[in-house]
Amino acid sequence: MNILGYRLVQEELLSNVTLNFTNAMSIAEMQARLDQIPRYLRADLTVQFADGTYVPEDGSSLSFGGFCGNGTLTIQGNGAESGLHTNQAVIFTLGLTHMADFFLLYCSSCPIIVRNIR
Repeated sequence: MNILGYRLVQEELLSNVTLNFTNAMSIAEMQARLDQIPRYLRADLTVQFADGTYVPEDGSSLSFGGFCGNGTLTIQGNGAESGLHTNQAVIFTLGLTHMADFFLLYCSSCPIIVRNIR
């Protein structure tokens, strides 16, 4: 309830969802798809990045902010890989001309797994 006594209704993710991203997609396109997912997780959300090098556009950002609930947020690359992070096939690169961000902020009471990304 808010301070006026009204019950605040928040959309919930009720079944497991996997978002598949490729390096052919823009960061804005990825963010738009991610923004369609409810932030309250009652089920698991997996963000799957295909093998490749991801070079964000100048000034772009990919934000995984605001997730909560009892579901798990998993952000991953190629799940078949093991070993050092330097051997991973999913690479996020930022050159000197690229000022972009990858945010994982304001997530509370929600397990978060990040794996197989360099």
